[in-house]
Amino acid sequence: MVDVEVKRKVLVEDILKNICLDEAFICGGFARVACSPRGNPIPSKDIDIYLLDAMNFDKIVARIEKAMYVKVKENDVSFVFEYALDARDTHLQLNLIKPIHTGHLHTFGDLDTILSNFDFTIARIGVYLKDGEIKGRADDDFIQDETVGILNIKNIHCPIAEITRIAKYQMKGYMCPLIMFLRCFMDWDERDPEFKSFLIQNLAEKKELSTEDVQELYKRLYID
Repeated sequence: MVDVEVKRKVLVEDILKNICLDEAFICGGFARVACSPRGNPIPSKDIDIYLLDAMNFDKIVARIEKAMYVKVKENDVSFVFEYALDARDTHLQLNLIKPIHTGHLHTFGDLDTILSNFDFTIARIGVYLKDGEIKGRADDDFIQDETVGILNIKNIHCPIAEITRIAKYQMKGYMCPLIMFLRCFMDWDERDPEFKSFLIQNLAEKKELSTEDVQELYKRLYID
């Protein structure tokens, strides 16, 4: 991981200074937009907040609610908040990621630990507050891959879920080299029979994937 310039600090300033402080980070898509070297980066629809210390979860929730956000739903991975006054038009969705440590997944701790769990280099990025200054940290290949808009996979938790992720980002405008698809196939071949059986049994009778099905697949991104 390397330090990177935060080019659009105004995007993250309010969240970092009023909610995260020095106890949490903004990671993933919204951090990518803030640090992207592209003049017109592909936008992100939500803000993912990760904790430095699991003990601070309730404290961060209280700050989010004080900032006029309300919890609209909860899943296995996060609390989801929307701005109470006008979420659809003026504010993005906030996802407060629950502190989880299962399998190889570690959703809290120092920024390098958190980012090492992410798949694409263009998503392995976080912004944070240090001594009152907004800082950025990213994968070594973030700048190069984000500049050209390419998907470079460095971590696969679930190969089938990864394919759906690739499709999602391709629809956003990113390119994916065929070798990355091959990596997913090779990863599948190396999986144990129990892992394969779980996915096959859950997908075999489905003609197409609903939103709930995709969400269930995404859960497999976090457990291996």
